[in-house]
Amino acid sequence: MVKVTCPYCGYDFQDDPEDYNDGDNIETECPVCERIFGYTISISVDAFEFEMPCGGQDGEGPHDFTPVVRYPKPTKDLYYCQVCGLEVEKCPETIHLFKKVSDDA
Repeated sequence: MVKVTCPYCGYDFQDDPEDYNDGDNIETECPVCERIFGYTISISVDAFEFEMPCGGQDGEGPHDFTPVVRYPKPTKDLYYCQVCGLEVEKCPETIHLFKKVSDDA
């Protein structure tokens, strides 16, 4: 759905073109004045910045770890940081230490 405004009568409405890409020209009819007009599709990507007090995946912390739950395959003691996405597993020797999970795991 895209929000468009009729250039003739100024009516705002939602149009639902079948298939569209960035830069496509779409032809439509205003549901109020029934005049045909066109519009161009413009797709944009936005970025929203946020702080990472943990220092990111290479940072020393403090990370905000949450247990990883995967279904149906049970996991070991895996945890991920809710801020940066770092996955770690508990060290069996010392429960309070964490080590980074390798990317091929």
